[in-house]
Amino acid sequence: MTTSRMTVAELHKKFAYDPESGELMQRMAKGRLRVVGTIHDAGHLSVRPLGRVCLVHVIAWALHYGAYSEVPITHINRDKADNRIVNLRPRYKIE
Repeated sequence: MTTSRMTVAELHKKFAYDPESGELMQRMAKGRLRVVGTIHDAGHLSVRPLGRVCLVHVIAWALHYGAYSEVPITHINRDKADNRIVNLRPRYKIE
């Protein structure tokens, strides 16, 4: 299966992530950073780096851990805008 998801290396070139505040920042010219993310219809923060919606908490996880999670990421405190790394965890499948 192919996907248009950015690689983690591409994410690092385009974004910076602060795990303490949970902010995702876009890298701008001259080394500047701009906080990004708009409320998606499901309540999560999202960005559109490739013209399609990408959820900030998924990008934050990938930037922090160096890989995308194989299972969905959830917010421990159920605040979908709180993307601090201490508030994110993988949702495990119950079999």
